Amino acid sequence: MIKNLSTLVRIAIAMIAIVLFSQCEAGITGHESPNTVLPTSGIQSCQSPAVDVCNYLQTNYPVEALTEAESQALIFMREEEKLALDVYTALASRWNQPVFANIAKSERRHQEMTVCLIDKYDLTDAAAGNEPGVFTNPDLQQLYNNLMTQADQSLEQAFVVGATIEDVDIRDLQVSALTTDNADLKAVFAELERGSRNHIRAFTSQLERLGSSYTATYLTAGYSLDGLAGHFFDGCHPQLEASTQSV
Repeated sequence: MIKNLSTLVRIAIAMIAIVLFSQCEAGITGHESPNTVLPTSGIQSCQSPAVDVCNYLQTNYPVEALTEAESQALIFMREEEKLALDVYTALASRWNQPVFANIAKSERRHQEMTVCLIDKYDLTDAAAGNEPGVFTNPDLQQLYNNLMTQADQSLEQAFVVGATIEDVDIRDLQVSALTTDNADLKAVFAELERGSRNHIRAFTSQLERLGSSYTATYLTAGYSLDGLAGHFFDGCHPQLEASTQSV
């Protein structure tokens, strides 16, 4: 009887762990609402209620004067998030793989976060009104064109393109974070990098299933792609930290 009870307890614990992991993984694959964050003040939680991201940025972070470098970094990251969204949306249609559609939902939310900050600081959104695949920044336009050509070759190359986008994003977010001391910008950039870490894991995992791999080419020296491998995702759902500490 005791042995049977012990077995039932172990089964129950395993089932709870599976449910919690599934909740966490939903945030990785993009099932979160596109305009919500978890107000957790630096504490990871799968159970916290979601709030409106723009309102959260307005009410929990002070308005601090932006330098020209901060303004340009924000405008650039907004359009780079659009690039990720546009590519993944197109590849979801081209290859009919859930990973692209799911991560596209996450990228839509990330784009919204940057737009919230652009509105908060009354900046001009250079990407506003641009159709999918159209970019104001010529470098991003060329990158998009090149990546779409590559992704059309095969499903394997499409996954490589996904990993490449996240590789570029992490590099650019780290550089952008160095240009600012504003609490809200640092929090958003940290959150976007956390998302990119999860996304690159998802794409490298897909490549591994095909017997392939991805070699990082943009990540800064000392940033180990090996440390991102596998299925150990950052956090449970996307969130902003009330502090400026990076996740």
